[in-house]
Amino acid sequence: MSCIFITTVLPFLTLAHRFDDNQLNRIESISNLNIKIAPRSRHFFEKRSQSANPERLAKKIEYDDLIRISLNAYNQTFYLNLEPNLDLFHPKAVIHHTGGISQRIQQKNVLVYKGYVFNSFNIDNRWVKEKAGVLEFDSDIHTVATKFGWARILIRNDLMLKYNIDQPIIEGAFKMKNDIYHIKATTNYNLVKRSVDVAAFDSDVMVIYRDSDTKQQQEEENAHECGFDNMLHRSILKTGGKQLKSRDAFTKLTGQGCPTSKKINYMGAAADCTYVQYYKSVDNAKTQIINNFNMASAVFEETFNISLGLINITIMDRTCPGKIDKNAGWNRACDANYSLGNRLSDFSLWRSKMSNDGAGLWHLMTNCATGVEVGLAWLKQLCNTEATTQISSDGKEQFVSGAGVSAITRDEWKVVAHEIAHGFGAIHDCVADNCPCNGDDCKCCQLNSNQCDSGGFLMSAVSNTSAENFSRCSINTICDAFPSIGSCLADPNDKVYKVYQLNVCGNGIKEEGEECDTGDINTDCCDAKTCKLKSTAFCEDTNEGCCHNCQIKPKDDLCRAASTLCDIAEYCSGTSAECPVDKYMRDGSSCGPDGLKCASGQCTSRDEQCLSRGNMLNITQSCVGNNEECRLLCNSPNSDKCLIFSGNFIDGTPCGFGGRCLSGDCQNGGAIGSSMLYLSDHKNVAIPIGIIIFLFVCTLGFVLFWFGCFRCTGYKEKRRRRKASTASSSSPSYYSDNEPKKKNIY
Repeated sequence: MSCIFITTVLPFLTLAHRFDDNQLNRIESISNLNIKIAPRSRHFFEKRSQSANPERLAKKIEYDDLIRISLNAYNQTFYLNLEPNLDLFHPKAVIHHTGGISQRIQQKNVLVYKGYVFNSFNIDNRWVKEKAGVLEFDSDIHTVATKFGWARILIRNDLMLKYNIDQPIIEGAFKMKNDIYHIKATTNYNLVKRSVDVAAFDSDVMVIYRDSDTKQQQEEENAHECGFDNMLHRSILKTGGKQLKSRDAFTKLTGQGCPTSKKINYMGAAADCTYVQYYKSVDNAKTQIINNFNMASAVFEETFNISLGLINITIMDRTCPGKIDKNAGWNRACDANYSLGNRLSDFSLWRSKMSNDGAGLWHLMTNCATGVEVGLAWLKQLCNTEATTQISSDGKEQFVSGAGVSAITRDEWKVVAHEIAHGFGAIHDCVADNCPCNGDDCKCCQLNSNQCDSGGFLMSAVSNTSAENFSRCSINTICDAFPSIGSCLADPNDKVYKVYQLNVCGNGIKEEGEECDTGDINTDCCDAKTCKLKSTAFCEDTNEGCCHNCQIKPKDDLCRAASTLCDIAEYCSGTSAECPVDKYMRDGSSCGPDGLKCASGQCTSRDEQCLSRGNMLNITQSCVGNNEECRLLCNSPNSDKCLIFSGNFIDGTPCGFGGRCLSGDCQNGGAIGSSMLYLSDHKNVAIPIGIIIFLFVCTLGFVLFWFGCFRCTGYKEKRRRRKASTASSSSPSYYSDNEPKKKNIY
């Protein structure tokens, strides 16, 4: 349930972003694009309908593949070593369409990757190890290729199918030597280029350009200005400015306050009708949003150890409504009387009605800039899911929440990153027009204590197309604010995720209160509009594994075959349409020769898992002496060192002394068990320790025996009697006066 609070005491700052007319003077066509897929382990093919030897075409690339892209441009070859960006989507992320239709986002349907750019020096050496998943190299680390910067790529299979070509089409960006290279499909480039930008050739499938290829245009009478002053009174700026520290405090880069371990800010993203209309379709708009967030996440990961993820993508229809929906007032056509600030206010109110969705921020994409303003966001509203109100400079009520808005530009992902940073607490960097800037009246970030102008970074109020980093002041501002506002960010290792519950008929997922759900497709069993079974149906074939022709399958009918030696086949009960829960053989059960045992349904061993991951490196066994570890450690074939691979041993893999791996930790092995395992693996240590323990036990036993025997009461009494008896038999005979004398008999 959302709440709206009224406040006039402490207004919220809103910061606008303006775009400069930097002309793009040079682009190049991408030639000789090549994509290589890293060899897949056999586990990759389990429960997949693929051959173990797929064709090496872009159409065959899977979402979880490790790939290397090489391309020629600017008289050189670039190598991008990439892995799937599995942090980009929340495990329960959804896409919501107009009309209340929601669907889960299937990660396997989106080929989105992250990684790094390398030079050509010994690149194959590096590739062999990286595609095997090695995280830390051994002694040859200085003989492999140099890492230059981040890379974010989206593979556009949809465009390949649309144009019926086999050549891979990619979009994204990468950073190399303090320059950012942008890659776009030619169709998209033509959509976002301005009239002053260089044109692409019709024969070009993809183009690439650099930030350094842009040139500043001369200022005109309608020079771009920040819309910040249009949103709030000058007096409000002074009030809000008291929340900001002195600029002197931010001249040294500390980073204190930012997370030391990786965090994810899951976000909601929405596209209004103007944005969808501009990109021609709902699918194109969705793809552009995904591409934007994949690239924007790179600068946050690089700087703050924080990834940006998507938990909800809401896409409106490309046709703008004739009558404005009061529940989504932000979804309307561009109007001179409806500013970017008005759109942000309405969007903030709408966002507050979804306060339990698990999103740290929401972001709206539109094609309705206000003059030169292309972005706007509320300051320091990360994790604020409710709505408050304030009065704008023109006397109108504004709604404030954790939200921002960006308009379409040539490199709109930079605007998205800029506005999200406002939500994290960053203010604008100072530019020449702000200088000199001193004391509490300074409302911008200075470069340092000696120089005011710091306009060459991402938080410049003017969209500097050559900006690629956050300034030191911006970094410290965000890190200083993070402990107090960043509580909603997720840990990548968390297994429990807070997520907005769908329970919407038509999303293709059978949920509580529904008898069936086939999306928007009517079947013989299910009425798609009501999610109710038809009169003659007992179940829906696509929702339940034990349903056939709308009837429950008979008992003992196979519904899930065993996929491995450690998997257990499931059979229908005859009374329920649901296939029983997938079960496996108990972890540790023997399943094959050479010590193979079951682990999470796989027949494997520590050595087998290392062999599977490192076969191209001639790795055949796990690291000797590290059996208590559940990280994937394998013996290097060229040295006595261990190679650390990405990931862990499969849950259920034996570890320690009787323990099992679970999420990278050895469980139930115990300290004693781990000690026993260590000694069994280190005989040179175990033998001397064993001798010492043996001698100690013998000595202790002898001491206990000696002191126990010679100091106990019973023993001393027996010893006294024995002594008395001995004395009596050895001394001269004597007789009592009362006893008669007896003769000795010889």
